[in-house]
Amino acid sequence: MFQTSDPKMPYLVMNQQSVSADQLTVLMKLYSPIIGSLTCSVYLALAENYDQDQLLMDAEPLYKLQTQLDLGLQELFSALHRLEAIGLIKTGLKKTIHQEVILFQLFQIPDSAEFFNTPLLASLLISKLGEHDFKHLANHFSQKNKAVSHDLEMGEDLSASFFEVFNLPESELVEPSTELTKAAEDNQSEPVKQTIGDQVDWELMTDLFNTYQLSLDDLKTYHFQLASLMETYGLNETELMDEILPTLHGEHHLNIDLVMEALANNFGKITQSKQVTETKQVNSLDRLQELSKEDQIKARQMIDLPPANYLRNLRLKDGGRVTSKENMLVERLRSEWHFSNELINLLIYTVLQSSDMLNKNLTETIANNWMKNKIDNVVDGLKYVNNWGKKKQRKAPTVKQKAVDWSKHQAKKMQINEAELNKRLEKYRRKED
Repeated sequence: MFQTSDPKMPYLVMNQQSVSADQLTVLMKLYSPIIGSLTCSVYLALAENYDQDQLLMDAEPLYKLQTQLDLGLQELFSALHRLEAIGLIKTGLKKTIHQEVILFQLFQIPDSAEFFNTPLLASLLISKLGEHDFKHLANHFSQKNKAVSHDLEMGEDLSASFFEVFNLPESELVEPSTELTKAAEDNQSEPVKQTIGDQVDWELMTDLFNTYQLSLDDLKTYHFQLASLMETYGLNETELMDEILPTLHGEHHLNIDLVMEALANNFGKITQSKQVTETKQVNSLDRLQELSKEDQIKARQMIDLPPANYLRNLRLKDGGRVTSKENMLVERLRSEWHFSNELINLLIYTVLQSSDMLNKNLTETIANNWMKNKIDNVVDGLKYVNNWGKKKQRKAPTVKQKAVDWSKHQAKKMQINEAELNKRLEKYRRKED
């Protein structure tokens, strides 16, 4: 969940989302009681502010959106968070060399049938309206959806045909002009592609299932539901596994209903935990300038990547493969040691500088040392690692030895026996012959 206190921070609406009359009715009658009319106005304003020619460098500051809606910054973000929670917008942060830009992706307002078939939304609505008004509203939309035209025969068709009203040149009737053909091509819409599951690291999920001895058939059977849960609650692969494990009760098969129930019950805790992690990441980003250029690049990778992906990238550079034991160790650092992602990545990097694999004893020794020294972010961690490395490289003290003053020593004169020397030379010549 993102929020800023800077009204000058730029924002950009990423996509066009037209609102039809029927969608507006759904928004005001079904969504408004849940999120409030003010939040509905924020969605409509964002839809209206989309500009296909607008670039990142042209992004408008937030205070202009505030002025348009007559809202304070706190009120604006409160409304945005409601829209995010019900799935009408997604918020991202784009970091460029010059600035950071808030990006809003708008999603289509679902029809009433989809709304009433979404238990979470329907439950919220009934809690707001009460059972009587909820039934009345549900019946209203039900009748509207089932409405059909009067069952009467048309009789003789007296409608005007196209050619009775409009005249076109014969050349256009035979073959459309180049301009018409180009216009038709330019206005062809691309089919919408399903994206659920595209961002899931299924190789890592397979490793996690093998590690905990879970059925891989269940992974295939429920892959769409698992991917959907990850997207809904903003979880990565290891975080999802954390929620799955307590539902197993010693079994080796998934109970997808129990998993969904556990996620729904723990949603507040998950959000709070992720919020703390995001706060640490923001603090680390603000302090990157304290590091050298080389360390800033390292730190950005450690902040941006989940530990599983970071470890895999390091392995790919070495031409190796991540083992299931390493994945388990990484998971323990998060679930048992409560290390943030950036700190886990720094720990991975540090251990692999002196070992080919993540060694449990070495990893936990370093982790203990960092906890004692209150290292809880990547900036302080890199500084600590660098200082520790410099201490190791210091040369051991050398013992000074007194130099010998050879000028005070006289060379001993050797006495040479000429007869003995001639005898040895003669012996040497015989050997050569």
